[in-house]
Amino acid sequence: MDESKPTVRVTALDAARGIAILMMAYVHMVPSDGGTFAAKVTLALEGKAAVLFFILAGMTWARMSADKPAAIYRRAMLYCVIGILLHVTIWNTEVLLALGICLALFQLVRAKPRIGDALATIGIAATLVIPLIFNGDTAIDVIEQPGELLKSGGLLRAATFLLFTNSYPIVPWWSLVWLGCRLGRVEAIFAKPFSLVAAGCGIAGIGGLGVLLAGVVPAAIRPLTEITWTPTTLPFVLQCSGVALILIGFVGWRERLFAILIPLGRMSLTHYIGHILCVCIPLYRIYPDWNWPVGVGLSAFAIWLVGALFLSHIWMKRFSRGPLERTVHWLVSK
Repeated sequence: MDESKPTVRVTALDAARGIAILMMAYVHMVPSDGGTFAAKVTLALEGKAAVLFFILAGMTWARMSADKPAAIYRRAMLYCVIGILLHVTIWNTEVLLALGICLALFQLVRAKPRIGDALATIGIAATLVIPLIFNGDTAIDVIEQPGELLKSGGLLRAATFLLFTNSYPIVPWWSLVWLGCRLGRVEAIFAKPFSLVAAGCGIAGIGGLGVLLAGVVPAAIRPLTEITWTPTTLPFVLQCSGVALILIGFVGWRERLFAILIPLGRMSLTHYIGHILCVCIPLYRIYPDWNWPVGVGLSAFAIWLVGALFLSHIWMKRFSRGPLERTVHWLVSK
């Protein structure tokens, strides 16, 4: 793995990250109920943006300099802190916490790729076990219920939550990060986009075979053939990873078509937290059951998209990083 400090920013990575931001915002704003085409798009996109983010994170981290490990660990810790604060206040998700833990793990094994490979293999293998063993009753949300840690078996149940049963369980989702790390030099990957697209089609196709098998396998192992985010199953990982590779390949093939998304992707943390604060939370205040009409969601998404693109282009003309990205960089560089 090349650990030299990069001299040229790979804008295709930013464009791909911009696509992930669009997918994520659409899923968060447009309800999946109702049977409309827009709702079906939401269903089709669920999980895809998150997996794309994790793979792109691995591709990006593989390009980071290894000269300042302390700064990387501080960044990982900051992601965890921000993730926990969001989780217990306004946004019940563990994505930033998971990314922070994965970043720290990446730094630990980046010089020992065989260990990373072994951990990723274990993560993939775990998707054949998690759906059969774990369920919502065996784990606790350690973030929202810290008092449960003091009870008998509390630590074990908390570890189960972090490693296996939350929305972004570390064991299987680490495999996605490591996949991004092991794709090779980013420049070489984007130089052969059709190979990436072909690989993505094959992987996504294999993941889709689970749907065909669902009707013929015994009921006891049927969960293994289902494409489910929680618990994370192997067909889900394969299908979403394949789609992610296809998208990354297309961006590498025709980056100019996606150039408008580059500023959006360079401000991914800003837009992730920004769309929650500026759009999703206000919608929740109006519709406490999170069941706003599809038309409202589409309108909110369109308004957010125009505003996000405009503000991103204005901001990135003056600064090299987004507002939150600048803040994080300043904090971890101290």
